[in-house]
Amino acid sequence: MRIVSALLVCAVWLISFVAAGVYRIPVYKDHVSANFSRHYIRSKYEYGQSGAVKLEDYYNAQFYGQIALGTPPQNFQVIFDTGSSNLWIPGKSCRTCTHAKYHSEKSSTYERNGQIYEITYGSGSVKGFLSEDKLTIGGLEVPNQVFGEATNFPDDSINNGKFDGILGMAYPSIAVDKVTPPMQNLMSQGLVNSGVFSFYLPSKSGNEGELMIGGIDSSYFTGEMTYVDLIEDSWWKINVDSISLGGPRVSRSSINAIVDTGTSFLAGPSTQIEKIVSLTGAEDDNGEYKISCESIDKLPKLSFEIDGKIYVLTGEDYVLDFGSDVCILGLTSMEFNEFTQEPFWILGDVFIRKYFTVFDFENNRVGFALLKKAE
Repeated sequence: MRIVSALLVCAVWLISFVAAGVYRIPVYKDHVSANFSRHYIRSKYEYGQSGAVKLEDYYNAQFYGQIALGTPPQNFQVIFDTGSSNLWIPGKSCRTCTHAKYHSEKSSTYERNGQIYEITYGSGSVKGFLSEDKLTIGGLEVPNQVFGEATNFPDDSINNGKFDGILGMAYPSIAVDKVTPPMQNLMSQGLVNSGVFSFYLPSKSGNEGELMIGGIDSSYFTGEMTYVDLIEDSWWKINVDSISLGGPRVSRSSINAIVDTGTSFLAGPSTQIEKIVSLTGAEDDNGEYKISCESIDKLPKLSFEIDGKIYVLTGEDYVLDFGSDVCILGLTSMEFNEFTQEPFWILGDVFIRKYFTVFDFENNRVGFALLKKAE
């Protein structure tokens, strides 16, 4: 199974610049309808040479940012997705695509590949063929990056989003067609001094966030960074000891979780999500859990125990407020099929907005630290 994340699927506008050996990538967040969310389940650095992308938040619902392909550069908005490992954007031959399209004939650094590829999503498959060209991300230039030119989208869900494509940041083991992901090329070519990248997602709508490639900005968080070893080198999968809402436990035993920047919500097994919904008093409206915005302060705390440490989300953290009288829980349920051998959770942006998150390829681990309060 390819878990290509994106519930209220995010993308990023990369305004990149280099400062003190750091590559900064701005990521902007935008709002899409809550129905769209159900389609996809899926500074100053302590390191040397690295880069970053700025992130802007809109309604805590969608993050997107800019990369470039080709010479001269052609710009695209992409999701920086830790739940998948491939880079793809719409190709010029995609008739159903309404976003920016890649034109190989306009690039002097284009190399033909032509291999057919298909990536499976919750609502269908993105199909196309592979190409090679120079990738520019956060001021870093990666020659001969293999990527997919999409020629077909499963439905209108992708076209309705703010992003053009997806840049996967998980392990090569889950890359379709064994394509080397951009992060591995950055490391192997010595473009970054560390196989680390980290996300600061703003907790308040309208604030800027940042994706940092090759480093960590300690000014974004408070206290010590706590690292958790991965279960396997595929997705960024860890073990969660327990989950509770207020006093009652939601999970009877430990459960695996994927830390996923491409999923806006928290996603979990339907039985556990339904228990949370019942305890909050939210109403199920065709898979969206609506709740009165006035009740946010009264909601119980949602706690995740990970490697003996408790990570707490308040009602303000796990409820999305779109500026109306009705809010929705930032949770969605997953059904498990032949692809998913056992239930698991996805710790998406709802979790990462509260905790600065580090992804460490070199030590096969993720790190969490409490974000500093926005000014």
